[in-house]
Amino acid sequence: MDVHLNVALRTRITTPSQVFTVHRGLAVMLPCEVISDTRFPVSWHWSFNGVSLDMTDIRHRQRMPDGSLHIRFSDRSDIGVYVCQVVSVGGNDSVTERLNVVDVSHPPTITSLTLSTLSETSADLRWLPPTFNGNSEIRRFIVYFRILSQGNANHRSSLHGVEDDEQWKMIGQADGKSTGYTMHQLQPSQSYQFCVSAVNEVGEGKRSTPSSVLIIPQQAPSAPPRGVFGTPRSESAILVQWQAPEKSRWNGPLLGYQIRYKLAGYPDVTLRYENVTNASRSVAEVGELLPFQEYDVAAAAYNEKGVGVFSDFTRVRTLEGRPVAPPVDVDAQPINSTALSISWTPPHQRHINGITLGYRIVAVPDDGAFDMPEVTNVANLNTSNLVGRQSWVLTALSKYTKYLVTVLCFTSKGDGPKSRPVAVQTLEDVPDRIESLTFGNKIDTRLELFWTPPRRPNGVITGYLVKCRELNQSTWLVEIELPPRSVNFTLMGLVAHKSYYVDVAAKTRIGVGASYVIVIESGVAPEKPEAPNDVVVKQIEATSVELRVKLDSAQSPATLVQWIVEGECQDLLSPDQWKQLSVNSSAADSLLTVLTVSGLHPDARYRFRVSAENSAGRGNTSVPTEWIRTDASVPSFPPERLVAHVLNATALSMIWMPLPQLHWNGRGRRYALRYWTCMGSNPDKQTLETDSGESVSIVVGDLEGWTSYCIQVAACNRLGCSEFGQQESARTMESVPSSGPTDVTAETINSTSIQVAWSSVPEIHQNGRILGYRVRYRSTLESSDAVLTVWGKLRTSAVLTDLQKFTWYQITVIAFTRIGDGAASFPVATTQTHEDVSGAPSGVYFPVANESAVRVSWLPPHQRNGIIRGYRIEYRAKKPNSSHPELSTSDESLGRDRNDYAVTGLKANTFYTFAVSASTRRGWGEAAVLDVYTGESRRVPVRPGRPLIGPSQIGDRWLMMTLLLAEVNNHSPIRNFTIQVKANGGQFMTHEELLPLGVNEFNISGLTPGMKYHLRLAASNDVGMSEFSEESDEVQTRFALPDHPPSVPNLAQHSYNSVLVRWEEPNSDVAWNGDKSGYRVWYRQSNAYNEELNPTGGRNFYIDENLYQSVDIMYPTTSTLISGLVPKAVFEVRVALVNNVGHGPMSSPVDIMLKEGVPSVVPEGLTAVAFGSSSIHVTWKSLPETDEEFENCLGYKVFYWAVESNGSTTQVKCVSLSENQVLVNDLRMYTMYAFVVAVFGAGGNGQNSSTPVEARTEDGLPGPPEKLTVTVTSQTSINLTWEQPGEPNGLIEGYELTYFQEKLVDGESKSVRVTLSSEKTSYHARDLMLGANYTFRISAKTRLGLGSEASSSILVGSQIGTPGAPNQLECLESDEEVVVTWNTPNSGSSPITAYILEYRNKDADLDSAEWISVRKDPLDRSSLGSQTTIGSHQLVPGAKYEFRVFAVNSQGISLPSSTTEFIFRETITRPEPVSAPQFYQRWWFLLAVGFAGFVVVVAVVAAFCISGRKRAKIASKEKSWKKRNNGESKPLPPEVDDATGFATIERRHPQLWGNQKYPRATTLPLYTRAPPRPSPGSILYDTDVISQHEDSGNVSDKASQNGDSDCESEGNHLAAFLNQSSKRPQSLCGATAPDAPAYTISLNGGHSVMPKYHTMRPTKLSSFA
Repeated sequence: MDVHLNVALRTRITTPSQVFTVHRGLAVMLPCEVISDTRFPVSWHWSFNGVSLDMTDIRHRQRMPDGSLHIRFSDRSDIGVYVCQVVSVGGNDSVTERLNVVDVSHPPTITSLTLSTLSETSADLRWLPPTFNGNSEIRRFIVYFRILSQGNANHRSSLHGVEDDEQWKMIGQADGKSTGYTMHQLQPSQSYQFCVSAVNEVGEGKRSTPSSVLIIPQQAPSAPPRGVFGTPRSESAILVQWQAPEKSRWNGPLLGYQIRYKLAGYPDVTLRYENVTNASRSVAEVGELLPFQEYDVAAAAYNEKGVGVFSDFTRVRTLEGRPVAPPVDVDAQPINSTALSISWTPPHQRHINGITLGYRIVAVPDDGAFDMPEVTNVANLNTSNLVGRQSWVLTALSKYTKYLVTVLCFTSKGDGPKSRPVAVQTLEDVPDRIESLTFGNKIDTRLELFWTPPRRPNGVITGYLVKCRELNQSTWLVEIELPPRSVNFTLMGLVAHKSYYVDVAAKTRIGVGASYVIVIESGVAPEKPEAPNDVVVKQIEATSVELRVKLDSAQSPATLVQWIVEGECQDLLSPDQWKQLSVNSSAADSLLTVLTVSGLHPDARYRFRVSAENSAGRGNTSVPTEWIRTDASVPSFPPERLVAHVLNATALSMIWMPLPQLHWNGRGRRYALRYWTCMGSNPDKQTLETDSGESVSIVVGDLEGWTSYCIQVAACNRLGCSEFGQQESARTMESVPSSGPTDVTAETINSTSIQVAWSSVPEIHQNGRILGYRVRYRSTLESSDAVLTVWGKLRTSAVLTDLQKFTWYQITVIAFTRIGDGAASFPVATTQTHEDVSGAPSGVYFPVANESAVRVSWLPPHQRNGIIRGYRIEYRAKKPNSSHPELSTSDESLGRDRNDYAVTGLKANTFYTFAVSASTRRGWGEAAVLDVYTGESRRVPVRPGRPLIGPSQIGDRWLMMTLLLAEVNNHSPIRNFTIQVKANGGQFMTHEELLPLGVNEFNISGLTPGMKYHLRLAASNDVGMSEFSEESDEVQTRFALPDHPPSVPNLAQHSYNSVLVRWEEPNSDVAWNGDKSGYRVWYRQSNAYNEELNPTGGRNFYIDENLYQSVDIMYPTTSTLISGLVPKAVFEVRVALVNNVGHGPMSSPVDIMLKEGVPSVVPEGLTAVAFGSSSIHVTWKSLPETDEEFENCLGYKVFYWAVESNGSTTQVKCVSLSENQVLVNDLRMYTMYAFVVAVFGAGGNGQNSSTPVEARTEDGLPGPPEKLTVTVTSQTSINLTWEQPGEPNGLIEGYELTYFQEKLVDGESKSVRVTLSSEKTSYHARDLMLGANYTFRISAKTRLGLGSEASSSILVGSQIGTPGAPNQLECLESDEEVVVTWNTPNSGSSPITAYILEYRNKDADLDSAEWISVRKDPLDRSSLGSQTTIGSHQLVPGAKYEFRVFAVNSQGISLPSSTTEFIFRETITRPEPVSAPQFYQRWWFLLAVGFAGFVVVVAVVAAFCISGRKRAKIASKEKSWKKRNNGESKPLPPEVDDATGFATIERRHPQLWGNQKYPRATTLPLYTRAPPRPSPGSILYDTDVISQHEDSGNVSDKASQNGDSDCESEGNHLAAFLNQSSKRPQSLCGATAPDAPAYTISLNGGHSVMPKYHTMRPTKLSSFA
């Protein structure tokens, strides 16, 4: 019996029991996988909570072919226990699975909202937990708030719309067990509402219903006013300015402000207060202050709850005032007869009210001597002892005079009170000379002397000393001392007519004074000296000259008492104003002396005159000398009042008062500026020079920042420079350090720390106050720097921590100031951190896993932290209920190159835990621990659900995403998630980070504010990656504050108290991070040099916005004007972007120092007068020294320009403030100039004088005519053209042209001079010699004469570059014309433009036959080519003619072609045309001719009658003339024509101009002077051409021709017209009758008008006899 055994595979469910958690609305797959024998069918049955499931409705639940249950949309009704039962012949099996559906939580319920007892700005919020937690534990609660406007605070309608209201903002979070939250730092006087939402693992649920409205009570303002600063208003008041605090910090409506102030440095108990009761005001004046004292000022806002926070003290100093106390303990002691020693003690510093500039010492005569001047000296400060005893020597006092001496202290605002006067007397001295010495009762042997006592006795007169001796003798005849009251004395026993020397002098106890000496002849009265007749300037120096003076020897013998020299300086701009320059006493007997005149101005024009004085008085002055110029010298002194202005960190601007014109002392005027750093003992001094003396300012660049520079200025000319003036100093503005710290070292401490040390930046490169340092470091694996900020200048080391292990780092150190970061240190320091254990291997997964074996694969650790030496694998079966099972070591011998490992012999359907770690020299590192399931049920993860993002999960640069997992497959654990992000509808981009397993929330950072995003994710396990989930709902990140500031602002001073700020918009819109609302400009008076900084770590120190005032500018404007600033102060400006969230970071600060204001005074009384042909004298009224703006002025600027020139540029002359006139030189002649004057100061130019004043320079000789062009027009003619002179220097009256041959012809050179009218700009010169060189010179003429010449030379005939001569000339005769042809020659350097055809009658005398041009104009080649025609009417039949041709191009005319002969026969018979009678055959023409003949006869008869009467009249005058002259035969005076101004000549008959003599009836010459010869411009050969005719040697003058006439007159002298032949050949231009009468000349107004005739030849001038 056969037995068959069938072995079947038992039916078994392989899926273990599991718990599935799914988010509501997502699909879920409940697995029920079966292993069975394929021979037996299997059936599945699903039950839910013990109830069998109906699978007919597949829309909700559906059983899949493999038995799995697919729930399409999970809901809370699907929560429960699911059982899968399998029935088959091979056995039955079942598995139980649980499904949890989770959802967002319901909202909490707010129960109460009350003010907190902790603070008036805190509130307590209470709520009840949600009624449904979404089947997930509540993780946290989120609390929101919103601020209601005043209008909505009491309306319940505003409490709804919680989900849609964008005003809700998160205020805090509470843990999931909390039922309350306390809000702190709420804004007083604001209305708040709150709501709460709950967050579970699914995400954030809906917000609760808003709470009731809670109004926070008012409080005093919690912020100070912004940008508080003070401005000095006067010496006793300051102006305080501010801006209101941020409105959010008002804490209630503002009622006003309170200002508190005190003397700087004094305790707070001295504080005084000033209230401003108007909250809209932002400025207040604080008065009753002490002059020139520093005050600390602060301001605070107040409301009904009280005064808020005061701002930080800002320091301001009142303006200077005058001293209120005099110097004390004044003492005066005489030193000599003209000097006193004065000493005193300064007033107390608190009484000076400013900076002491010096002391003024005044000495007033106290002895009734009103003619003695008051003496005032300014005493300089004793800088070594400013508060101690001061002393000064007062000089230039009157001798033996009692003075009352007072001393006062003065500041820039004026003088203080005088001290009590101290009486003192100068010492006695010898007396001055007696005032006068006269004579009386003068007889031969007796002389009485009278004198006047000295005007200044300089002491007590003790007597007079009278001496007398004979002239040229040494023995005194009389020597007597007279009593002090004597005023006369009689000399006895003199010898008649002998010269005596008399000497009279006064005497005091000190000695005998100066003598009054005279020489007189007894018995002869003295006379005043004559004027010197020979004054010669002998030696000229810079400041003195010597004059040799000689008196006439026939003068009075009285000896001269003194010489008086007067001078006139042309550069003083006071013509005809003589001033006494010197008085030279003289006791010599010689009439020839040399006088020295000193005290002159160098480089100035002077002339002198001299007069002598003797006992009889002062004589007449001499004739002035010629003008002389003193020698040049270096400038007298440097400019005054140098003002330095700080432009920025690298530049200073200097301006100074111009040097007075008379003190330049030479040409080549300029200024030299010397500057150097004030630090150091041997500074390197640099020098800059201006271009001219009109430049009174200069900018010095390339300076070091935050460095004090010393500056001096000197005036220079060609001989050198003056001394440098007073030293001024200025410090450049703060900047960033220009060099990095030195000696940077880096030393490794351990595997994660490095010690960095450095030395400070060299002082010269600090460029400001070092606030700290930034240590920049970067590993070789990173692309950007990390920064560690170290605060404090003195800190020179830092420790870098949290570094990567076993990594090289590059380290630099940067110093920073208030302005920003400086240069990095060099060289770069490098070091490596120490080795350490490695991090966990990366990328660990199990590519192979079955029931008994797995393969693990990995990548090297991201953080190797050393050199990897090998890997270790550890694994163990995972125990139930234990998350950390003990591992068993498997293998530690894996090499460093291994990246996978296989393990076999494992238990089926078991979880194992694997750990992979790497080793370095420091040991085994961190292990990567993962679980793996041994089984066959691994598959790719199910597609994740759509990511959820709640309102609280949205930030400005981040999004918090909640992951929704549709299925948890424990057999194939998810290793990570891949997240992709899509921005603004673009492409999905994979995020850099991977989400590790076990986290269902992930923060995606690095996003852009205000950007719209979509998210999706995919899950990855050991098998692969799932499909990506659906996209999330579109979510927009919140707007954020702008990231970056705009460009560093550009500042420019707009006025004395305003600044124009400009900046540029960022290049990228991303920098805004929101709507482009505009910009905010912060500014403040810079106190950065003494303010304490508040470091808060990071890269920037804390900037207190309350220290700034601000102004908001709407987009897109990128500039604003800030006004109301303090002049002469430094202001700091910053700019930030503003969007709908707020303002971004401030830009780096930019400083600007405001210059003082420009002068507002306008010069008056402006006048301008010509001072020659190239100078104009400009004057105006001086600015009074009492003007309040005088101290801020430096000088005047005279602007001038040529009125009649379109392209004229404005020029400037700088004039010292002490002058009110200037001579503007180097002007164009005869040109109108306009002048305006403005006062200028350190702040710039003031307003110009209202109306420009005009003046014209005088005329002068003109410049040369311009653009003189000489062109050859034929073989014997030249055409000249020119233009009016560029510098006419007056009205052009005409031109004079001269031309001549350069080589002699027959030993002579013929020169022709032609005078042309001012309208002519061309001339045609004819009858020139072929092949000769001619020079043409032309000059213009004004009323002053001829100016400079313009000249040009040219060779007559063919030139270089002209065409070649035409050849093969042929003539062909046709019916009515002759055709002339030729071959085209070489064109030369330019194309041929025309031809000239000439012919002549060869039958005539060749010497007299002339070449005749066929046409007036050259033949145009473009229309005629190389041939032309001649009409038969132009030729004589049967005559033999010669023809020649010239070619013309732009360079000139060619040589003539070879001539060709031609006989014109005119043999062709032409029929007479039938035409109407000619006009001369008409009857009316014959009648007109007869009438004209009758009129001519009548006119001739009348002329003879008039002539007879005039002759009778002349005879009658001759008779009466003889009677008056007693019968003597004297010439009869000419009869002058009223119209012409010349004597009248009868000119009735042509023979009068022939060889006939004058009629005998007129025996006397008709003229009493030569006949009126044509003057220049008097003979008119043409309508506008004037010729001058003179004969001097071989020079002849030629009349000008009119180039526009076909037949020109070429006569060049009057005789040419009087000696023309009566017969002329017939020409092309017309015929001259063979019996033509002699030519008639008509004298009209002095002009000879002549008819035009052609080809007239000049005759010798001698023929005119």
